[in-house]
Amino acid sequence: MGRKQVIDRQNRLARLYLIRHGETEWSLSGQHTSRTDIPMTARGEDGARELGQHLRDIQFARVVTTPRQRARRTAGSAFG
Repeated sequence: MGRKQVIDRQNRLARLYLIRHGETEWSLSGQHTSRTDIPMTARGEDGARELGQHLRDIQFARVVTTPRQRARRTAGSAFG
C-alpha cells in the first residue's frame, strides 16, 4: 500500500464530539440532575452560544441529544 492511500484513509476517519449541556442551577450546587428536566442558567445559555462560535468551522453530519430541555437548548444554541 502506497503512502498516498494511507493518508487518504486517515482523512476519512470520523470524529466524535461529546458536549455536555450548559450550566444549570443544580450543576452549580453539585447536584446530579439525572432525569430532572431543569433549564439552563443565563450563563449556561451564553456558554452554549460561545461553544457554537468555537465549532462554527466544523461541518457536522449529525447532532444527537437527549430529550432534556437543557441538552436540546445547548445543541440549538451551539448548532442552530
